[in-house]
Amino acid sequence: LLDYEMDYGNTAKGFEAMLLEARCLFELREYTQAEVKLKSTMVLVEVLIENKIPRNPYYDQIIFGAYLTLAQVYNKASKYPMARDFIDEIFKKDPTVAKEWIAHALKVEKVEALFKLKKDTDAIKIAEEVIKADPDGPFGRMMRDKLRSIGGTIRLEPAQLIQSGESSMERGKLREALGTLRQAVENCYTEEQKTKHLPKALYLMAQS
Repeated sequence: LLDYEMDYGNTAKGFEAMLLEARCLFELREYTQAEVKLKSTMVLVEVLIENKIPRNPYYDQIIFGAYLTLAQVYNKASKYPMARDFIDEIFKKDPTVAKEWIAHALKVEKVEALFKLKKDTDAIKIAEEVIKADPDGPFGRMMRDKLRSIGGTIRLEPAQLIQSGESSMERGKLREALGTLRQAVENCYTEEQKTKHLPKALYLMAQS
């Protein structure tokens, strides 16, 4: 790959080779080297701007791959504040991101970072945004699984669980909905929660 990069230099093929090498380094847990290579890959954005070349799916495949892999590198290396800040920066700097699949993928990584940083409320809010935007897709499923997995250690609000359960019912995932609604019932600890949320949770459980 290094020879390939040198042969193609500052071209799209060269940047693609850098991305592939970075992914290999990531899999080998060589996170510092992967970070350097990914930052070099992202220079493609500047090259396109300088040469007034419009973005296309091929370029975006390379750029988005670099964004996602670097966010994953930071999380795997336990650099959670860097993962969060990097993702926020990408959304601000690259308006293309919000319109493409990479938006969901980066939010998944941000949720992971926020949970590790004990920012549970923020993490849950973003996870629910992904579920709503990608209800039947891979990112929505990942976020539902994440919320279920942390349910035993983080007390999710009944309203959040009911909303998630309703979403599962709408998609015909009745067993999934039943489990989520059962958790909503169990999480009604206060009298206010029991009055406000318990009847709806029990009603929906009966429907599923």
